Amino acid sequence: ILRLLADLNREVRAEAILLIAGIELIAHAGMLGRVQCDELALLVAQSSQAASHAAKFLGEAAGRFAQSLHEGTEYRLYSLTLGEGILLSLALSSNVPLGMIRHQCRQIAEQLSKYII
Repeated sequence: ILRLLADLNREVRAEAILLIAGIELIAHAGMLGRVQCDELALLVAQSSQAASHAAKFLGEAAGRFAQSLHEGTEYRLYSLTLGEGILLSLALSSNVPLGMIRHQCRQIAEQLSKYII
C-alpha cells in the first residue's frame, strides 16, 4: 500500500495523499508529516460523513458520492471513495490538472482494492 501511495505521489507531487478508513489514517505519502496528515484525515472524514448525509437526502443510489472536490486558489482537495468508509484523498497544488488526478487515483484505487476491500 505504501509503495502504491508513493507511486501516486511521484505522478502528482501532492502535499498529502491519505488512505482513510472511518476516521483513522491508515497510510499516507507526500510532503506533510504524520501529525498534519492525521489532522487532515479527520477533517476529510468528517467532510465525507456530511457529504454522505447529503447524498442520502438527495437519493443518491449508493447513499454516498463517489468523489468529492474542494478547490481554492492554491490548493485542491480531492477524495475518491474506495468502499464503505474507505477514502483515498489528495491535497495538492491547484496547478495539477484535475483529469490527471482523477485518472491516477482510479488506477491506484484499482490496485489498492486488492489489499483493502
